[in-house]
Amino acid sequence: MIVGICDDEEQMRDKIEKLCRKNYNIQNVHYEQFADGEEVENTNVNINVLILDIKMPKVGGIEVKNIFEEQKKDTLIIFVTNHGELIHEAFGKNVVGFIEKSDLEKELGQYLNKAMGMVKKNVDIDGRNCKDILYIKAEDVYCRVFMKDNTSFLKRVSLTKMEEKLRGSDLVKVHKSYIANLAYVSNIKENELIIDNAKIPVSTRMRTKVFNELKKYEYKNLHIIN
Repeated sequence: MIVGICDDEEQMRDKIEKLCRKNYNIQNVHYEQFADGEEVENTNVNINVLILDIKMPKVGGIEVKNIFEEQKKDTLIIFVTNHGELIHEAFGKNVVGFIEKSDLEKELGQYLNKAMGMVKKNVDIDGRNCKDILYIKAEDVYCRVFMKDNTSFLKRVSLTKMEEKLRGSDLVKVHKSYIANLAYVSNIKENELIIDNAKIPVSTRMRTKVFNELKKYEYKNLHIIN
């Protein structure tokens, strides 16, 4: 996971990185610093979360945000600024929040944790976003991944390893041989989930956990069959 820090002041970039490491001290998080928005635009690094200054001499944060939206990037943005009057221009689909620089120590951890949680829901499996996976079935030493576009593919990995990679996303292990995307459940039976007309078994051992997880989702037309 890569966290980008973009501010034209090196001292501020270092301060933000230090606070990030303090508030989110886990492995597999790499930090990249950028001196302005132009450097962010030109990087080949796939940034998951970008902590972004709004006002910079060359390319500002709002322009970066607009470019990312045009390119349909999934990068999540946390704006930091001394220019609160510009916040209304900075709203966007992937904008997690806004922090006044004077409130960094108090608020950065909160927004960073929120963004990290959202990133975990957007894990890539062989270049495919897990949001587009309906369910996964174990097949010997492989997993077959079923996508919402009616395609599927095999990946040589155990279901346990796949479960670990997808932890925190909408995909949950429901049976020793199945992981299901709870966001796509249309009907529920006593021991089955219906996803796109496919019947996904739910083991007796996992049933309570799975049904508790399902309570987090608001289904408009969900039909529960006893």
